[in-house]
Amino acid sequence: MDFLEEKIQETLQNEARVYVESHGGTLEYAGFQDGVVRIRLAGACSTCSASVITVKALVERMLRKKYPEVKRAILVDAMQ
Repeated sequence: MDFLEEKIQETLQNEARVYVESHGGTLEYAGFQDGVVRIRLAGACSTCSASVITVKALVERMLRKKYPEVKRAILVDAMQ
């Protein structure tokens, strides 16, 4: 894992996760490749109709602001 991936994970853990947990869910980093951060959601957030908006409006915006290498964030299969 490279430095950028470590920083992305740190940001998700320390900033984005707090918001998601306040809504009864949890968030997991699932990878980074070609400018795309992959995210998994679980708990209440995994079935919420606003989960895509949460990832785009919160996670993607946060990461793109801090790390220009990040082009977008997407949801991948929910955690079991």
